[in-house]
Order: sequence, then C-alpha cells, then structure tokens
Amino acid sequence: MGAELSRSELEDRLAALELEEELILRRPNDVYLVIDLAHKVAHLKLNGRLLREASILSMLGSPSSPSLHVLDTAIPPETPESGSEPLRLRGRQFPLDFKTRLLEGARDRTRFYFTPSLLLSPIDLHTHHPGIQVSAYDIKALSSALEPGAEAIWIPAPTASVTRDTAGGVSSQGKNR
Repeated sequence: MGAELSRSELEDRLAALELEEELILRRPNDVYLVIDLAHKVAHLKLNGRLLREASILSMLGSPSSPSLHVLDTAIPPETPESGSEPLRLRGRQFPLDFKTRLLEGARDRTRFYFTPSLLLSPIDLHTHHPGIQVSAYDIKALSSALEPGAEAIWIPAPTASVTRDTAGGVSSQGKNR
C-alpha cells in the first residue's frame, strides 16, 4: 500500500474484512468478489484465497462505506429479452455452432448485474448506476466462476467523489491525492 492510510480508510478496510469473514463463515465453498476501488482491482476469491485479480479500467460512482452486493444475473449481449420469445434467435449468428460455443466457454461481453445496484461490465459504462469496467479477458474468466447468488464486497475509494472524466478515465477529488 505504501502510503499511510487515514482513519476512515482503516475503518473501511476493517469493515470490509468483517464482511468477508462473515461471508466465508456463511458460505465457505462459494466464490466471491472483493471490489477494491482504492486500488482499482477486483479480487475473485474462494474461502479467503485469491483466485484471480482483475484490474478496474474505469468506475462510475462509489459507495460511502463497504457494502455487500448479490449477483442477480449475468447477461450475455446475445440473450433475447423476455417477451420476445418468437424472436428468440434475434441477434444470434448462424449457423448456431454449439460445439464451438462449448469449447470457447464463457462470453467476453457478459454484463453482471448486482443488487443493490452495481454493474460489472467489459464495455464502457453508460449508466447512471454505480459500476466498474474490467477487461473482456477478465469478464470471460469471471463468467466461468460466478453464478447468480454470488456475492461481492465493494470497498469505497478513499476520496469524497469518483467520477468519469471527459477522456473516459477516472478522476478523483479528495483529501489523500
């Protein structure tokens, strides 16, 4: 970490560790995410052990305190919308090559929707809801590991506000920069 942490950052880290400990005790065999906005990294973990790290490319919004989110659904972009059953093959490429899809595995453009509102996406964020963007390569790995019901611990950035700048990057206004 290098730099000295403020009291509020230490309190956030402690609260996040307590959330993680409770999650491990409650669901010891389930994978989960720890999304660390301060270090711009998402950790995929199982029982406290790190399985994978994904760099956060951009983020939109930040919680005021560590919070727990539950994965509602992971939606590949080709998934038809409900209510359009007659058009269920719309947007799919033909011929449907099931053998290739089995070999390729998870999609690299899947979006993850968590409750309370949190979006994890490989594409640029165009939403008013909190979210993070990671690489398509990382999304593909996360798609293979996370199932609905998986949980994510969101650790806030140490600044008062985190917003997207005009160049698409992340800018911060706060006390510790």
